[in-house]
Amino acid sequence: MANLFRRIKQAIRNDQPIDDKILKAIRESLIKGGYVNDIQDNNDEYIKYGYQGNADVYSIVRRYITMSEQAKLVLRQRTKGGKIEDVTGHSLNELLVNANPNQSTAQLREAYAVYLLTIGNSFWYTPVLENGMNKGKIPQIYTMPANDMEVLSDNNAIVTPEIRYKLQNSKTQFDVNEIYHSKYFNPFFYTKPTLFGQSPLQAAASVLAKQNEAEKTQAKQFENQGPAYLLYRDSQESFQTMSDLQKIALQKEINGLAAKGKQGSGIVLKDKFAAIKLGISIADLNILESTREGRRILCNVYQMSAALFNDPSGSTYNNVSEARKAAWTDALKPFNDRFAEDYTRALINPVKEYVDQGYFFAMDYSSVEELMPGIKEKVEWMIKAHWSANQILVATGKDRVEDPQMDQPIFNQGDVLLNELNLDTNLDNKNYGDYGEK
Repeated sequence: MANLFRRIKQAIRNDQPIDDKILKAIRESLIKGGYVNDIQDNNDEYIKYGYQGNADVYSIVRRYITMSEQAKLVLRQRTKGGKIEDVTGHSLNELLVNANPNQSTAQLREAYAVYLLTIGNSFWYTPVLENGMNKGKIPQIYTMPANDMEVLSDNNAIVTPEIRYKLQNSKTQFDVNEIYHSKYFNPFFYTKPTLFGQSPLQAAASVLAKQNEAEKTQAKQFENQGPAYLLYRDSQESFQTMSDLQKIALQKEINGLAAKGKQGSGIVLKDKFAAIKLGISIADLNILESTREGRRILCNVYQMSAALFNDPSGSTYNNVSEARKAAWTDALKPFNDRFAEDYTRALINPVKEYVDQGYFFAMDYSSVEELMPGIKEKVEWMIKAHWSANQILVATGKDRVEDPQMDQPIFNQGDVLLNELNLDTNLDNKNYGDYGEK
């Protein structure tokens, strides 16, 4: 809020018109009972005050990225018989490694996550080859600066709007088939701004603003070394009050100790003095508790447990391992599947040949430990059941190893087959005890 009024004062001082963002904030303050939300529904502000300006938002988005790296993007084919197989050696496999000459696919995934999770939109430039044997195919894909993209429409059609794209402050426009736009659903369906997706931070804008203000308040408190104090002579006799010269001398003594970095040192005074605290401490303001609560709300927005961010009191999970499993099932797996689907829609769906051959991109989760509960126990059981190594590899989502030894049943060193047991079957009647013949 302080930032908002600072911008208003600056505009008035410079005899400039107040911009629409400020007027919108004032209007919203009247609607919301006087509360001014300084973070407007604007892509640049969500990045500035969210991903770049709030440690909790940054941590949550980075956790999405780092944990998602465990899932591997693969190219697969659905055969005419309905069987799904992994594909290697195809030209599309190159796009699993490099999105374009200057950007790896991992970097493209990272940018996709930052833009989609921060502003609710992601844009890819998908240039189509116009000549040659590969005419109509898309050999490369580029990340566009989503916060600078404009979506243009000449009509108000809801089902098939005529859409074009352009960068802010640029005259270059892109046709709808040159840009792939992924966005979160925006419920304001009948208005032009819904050509953009809704940012997850829009729902948490007030919490985000409060979090940022709390950080500023804490920084100011530490900068000022805590609340100030008013020192006075503790006396009921009026003639015993300090003179002006005494007050000046005492102030110099205090300032001298502070300048030497001796704020913790006490001052021994001849007479009895007392102090009145000016201002409120961080603890009294409940800033720390408010910050923790704000972090939990942001985690809820992104469907991640606060236990993953060193806040076990904000979680019902018994341990971090359980929280990681929940993060994968509730947030990360749907998010990764969405990326694979968008990659398919952007690079494969426009090419009829690829569609007819059943190609699609997917995520391989076989290396994600959290999605394989009890894998250790399962492998131990399969070994005891004398499965072959290749059977175990396939059952756990791994590739076979083409070696005859890998297809042999596994036996522990102490295990002996029944036909290898050396049993004495020619027993005398006397060895049967009470059951022998009399």
